[in-house]
Amino acid sequence: MDNVLNFKELIEKCEFEKLQEQLAAATKISIITVDYTGTPVTAHSRCSDFCNAVRSNPALRALCEKCDSRGGLEAARLRSPYIYRCHMGLIDFAIPIIQNNYYVGAVMCGQLRMDGDSARSYERVIAERSDEAGVPSGEFLYSKLPFVTPEDLNSTVEMISYVCNYRFSNVLTSERSGQSSRKLTKSQMVLQPAVEYIDANFTKEIKLKDMADLCEISPSYFSKLFKKVTDENLVGYVNRLRVERAKDLLRQTGKSVNAVALDVGFEDCGYFIKVFKKITNLTPSAYRSSN
Repeated sequence: MDNVLNFKELIEKCEFEKLQEQLAAATKISIITVDYTGTPVTAHSRCSDFCNAVRSNPALRALCEKCDSRGGLEAARLRSPYIYRCHMGLIDFAIPIIQNNYYVGAVMCGQLRMDGDSARSYERVIAERSDEAGVPSGEFLYSKLPFVTPEDLNSTVEMISYVCNYRFSNVLTSERSGQSSRKLTKSQMVLQPAVEYIDANFTKEIKLKDMADLCEISPSYFSKLFKKVTDENLVGYVNRLRVERAKDLLRQTGKSVNAVALDVGFEDCGYFIKVFKKITNLTPSAYRSSN
């Protein structure tokens, strides 16, 4: 079962590039959207002249992309917006896009100076760099970057985070509603309360009787119907969702295998490794190494 739309498809369905341009124009900040690997899925909106000049230097552009990737991953780890300074000392922030407990991408914003940053701040950054090969008119372009106060920054982060996630959520809700109205059989409709609960809470303890009660049927009939509809028993279905989430955490964070196991709902790390290998043909450590 696909828990989220392909992120590029999602961007297109909700006309997100248009919204991104509007947000950039309204807030006077730069915005670009990336997928969970850090690869851009939109063009840069309102990229500053200074950052365009920085990115024209291949060595510095690589550092810009590295900052974007790290910012997005940290936001994914925190499950909330993450504010940081880039390698050139500018204020940036990453807003994670989370759908059905999956990190699917991030909206990267910034290219701002904090109150107190001055030409001397730029000179200090340049003086500390060993890979600085020169930014044409760097000090002049730096002086044109907009300032932001801590209060305005926090308000802007909250506003953009709400707008972006609201837009994505609306599209996904509409998509699911359309699919449900077209495709649900009678058996699927009976199981729907349990399936929706499991999809949203698979990291918690899931009990057969509780799911049967949600559907207002007996545990034995629930088991029979669930196997018929999903081609899996309840334990197998829940474990598969947990393993999919674990794969995200192994790719995107440095958490230990034991910590990942606990995060996705396994109390026994040994059992987690056994289940993970059964589903993926790899141990969690081997999967992380290969990805």
